[in-house]
Amino acid sequence: MKSPSPERRLERRFAMWLLLGVAFVVALAEGVLGQRRAAVHGATVDWSALTDATAMEFTPDGLPLFRPGAVLGEVRFNALGLRGPEVVMPKPERTIRIAFLGDSRILAPELALASTLPELTQERLQLAHPNCRFDYLSLSGPSYHPAILADLWTRSAAQTDPDLAILMIGSIQQMLRAYDAGAPPQHRLLSVTAGGFSAEARHPQGVDTGIADLTLFATLRRILILSMPVLRPRDRLTLPMPTLGQAFAQMMLPLVSAMADTPVTAVAYRTRLRADADLSVQRRDARQLRIDVQGLSLDGALALSDFVVDQMAAVAATQGWDYIDPLPPLAENASHFRDQFHFTEKGHAHIATQLATRIGTKVTEDCKLR
Repeated sequence: MKSPSPERRLERRFAMWLLLGVAFVVALAEGVLGQRRAAVHGATVDWSALTDATAMEFTPDGLPLFRPGAVLGEVRFNALGLRGPEVVMPKPERTIRIAFLGDSRILAPELALASTLPELTQERLQLAHPNCRFDYLSLSGPSYHPAILADLWTRSAAQTDPDLAILMIGSIQQMLRAYDAGAPPQHRLLSVTAGGFSAEARHPQGVDTGIADLTLFATLRRILILSMPVLRPRDRLTLPMPTLGQAFAQMMLPLVSAMADTPVTAVAYRTRLRADADLSVQRRDARQLRIDVQGLSLDGALALSDFVVDQMAAVAATQGWDYIDPLPPLAENASHFRDQFHFTEKGHAHIATQLATRIGTKVTEDCKLR
């Protein structure tokens, strides 16, 4: 075999060092930005670590779930692979069991367990109704969508006999992906599955887990995901709102079916997107926002954000679910948000108070829910 020429070897070395240099600069920039965000919002979260192969397992359909008993820093998962205390089985007498379903907003790995929405809701209910016992399951994870939650419900929640499900989901990206699944290629609104935690991106057959744990690989993967262009700039499109609404309802069907025998309270999925601030500035500190509004104008992002809320209200009305929208006051209050999506301890406490008040009106003397 002919050995490479000196010029070719030089080109290869140059390419390798250039790649390493770019990765180093990006990693350094992320570190600096992380320190800045930590100073403003508190400790940041390494979302890549949350999907480390040692902490995740996959269903036969490629859906990512946390391994039972996994420990990631201060975040611990119980025997069901859920963040929170162990679930007592069978359910004790006079116990009201609540299942929380959602994405990273409910998981809240950046907060101590005692400061999260499920814990605070349980605590408030227990104080208000000391003659009853309350416990919970937290079916939540980064970018968890209805298909994952439906699978989790069937695997982990249904057999625990929950009395109520609290549902907080509905990102823009989930809705656009559901729309694209039924749209012809020329009409699709996304060109790639940009969610770093999607089944397609994290399926064990698609990513070598040994490589996935390397910092360099994770850094380059972030560059690829966040730099991917959309197929067509969505701010130049007339967004097909009626069809998007149908896509949202279709996206919810697996979860609606799975929870058919359990009362549900849906919570509006509001964000802190603001009309008075440049979208590029708002995107800077929120990974989810960088993905969700890729290719959208500020007006488009605001319209779709409100549209998702309206669609969840419509699904709740159709299914006969209870519906609560406790977040509008938060939209103007920065102290409740870590970024444009995730809540601070104060935000979790605010929503927990609203939920506990609503649930408390349904608690009967024999510790059932009306």
